[in-house]
Amino acid sequence: MIALGWVFFFAVFFMAMWCLIFLFTVVVPGSIKLYMLNKFAPKFMRELAGLEDKSK
Repeated sequence: MIALGWVFFFAVFFMAMWCLIFLFTVVVPGSIKLYMLNKFAPKFMRELAGLEDKSK
């Protein structure tokens, strides 16, 4: 039964690690890039990214 506990522990541990890896390699850099694009990019780049309406 102890071995089964270790299996479950490592299964949960590795799932959490994959979630953290995804978070810090995809989500955080993507949100930083969108923030920088929204703040500092020229108007035509914001329109291409879909962050600003072209009709304005």
